[in-house]
Amino acid sequence: MAYWVAHRFYPPAAADRGESGLVRLHLKVDRTGHVTAVNIVSGSGSQMIDAAALGTWRGARLSPFPTNTPEDSADITIDLNYILYR
Repeated sequence: MAYWVAHRFYPPAAADRGESGLVRLHLKVDRTGHVTAVNIVSGSGSQMIDAAALGTWRGARLSPFPTNTPEDSADITIDLNYILYR
């Protein structure tokens, strides 16, 4: 969550057009916290919002796994709700 709060953005062109929507992403994260893959599970209906969501997470560096975690990677699905307030 901290990564999202620090790096999120609303594409200005999408805001100008009044576009909003929910993007569901699938992330693959390695044990060092590096996001190695990001894919759209379901799009928002706005290409600009979908691109912003992908760009925010592509290559992201998150917290590493605790040392006692046996898995080498994690699959995470997240929902990002882009809401335009006027």
